[in-house]
Amino acid sequence: MKKAIVLILSVILAFTIPYGFAKSVSNLIMDDFVGSGAAYSFFSALSHRMVQFVIVLGLFALIFRKRNDKMGFNFEDILSKLKLFKWVFIIWPILTLAFFLLAKTYIDGFNEYLSNLYPLGLDWFFAKLGRDVLLLDALAEEVLNRALIISLLSIYWKKSHAVILSVPIFSLAHIQVNLIPFTVIGYDTIQLCLTMFTGLLFAYSYVKTKNIFVPILLHGYTNMMITLIAYLIVIIT
Repeated sequence: MKKAIVLILSVILAFTIPYGFAKSVSNLIMDDFVGSGAAYSFFSALSHRMVQFVIVLGLFALIFRKRNDKMGFNFEDILSKLKLFKWVFIIWPILTLAFFLLAKTYIDGFNEYLSNLYPLGLDWFFAKLGRDVLLLDALAEEVLNRALIISLLSIYWKKSHAVILSVPIFSLAHIQVNLIPFTVIGYDTIQLCLTMFTGLLFAYSYVKTKNIFVPILLHGYTNMMITLIAYLIVIIT
């Protein structure tokens, strides 16, 4: 029973924090923003992810207030721990390019899909790349889905089971919702499939190294490669 409760709670938190509470607060902040297009997109993402980060830190402190747990924020030996995953830095760009080329060839409407996600123009390019370089999505998503969710699941589940369960939960967290009334705004099937794969990598790296900066940096790198290669494909087609 306790296992089921903590699993349900983890799903609720992962499902509602990013595009529920954090997005709602971010929208209030962005109401006074004067601008549109790429600038609005960037600052909206900045506001959204920083609010999400603060919410997760508060929840972690509340739930685990009796534990001397720093969520894996350890600056020691980050580079040496990253070396355990050096293969990611080589293989990921190759896999990403191969996926985009295959999708472009065999999935109808993929070119239009990619162009909508990555609009042409230097302003959009730097807005998209900027959120990857600044680790906006990586930081907020990793502290939620790795530091908080895996720690929460590990209370009653084995660590290995917590890692496996966290993967589909991470994928679900990319479904955009409104809380009141509860409605699904939208989701990206390709993104949901992709996050099942990357979620396993990030979860494993977090548990393996016990350092949250490793999955954050891996996450930021994979996002950046997707952005760069996506723009390459959009420009040449």
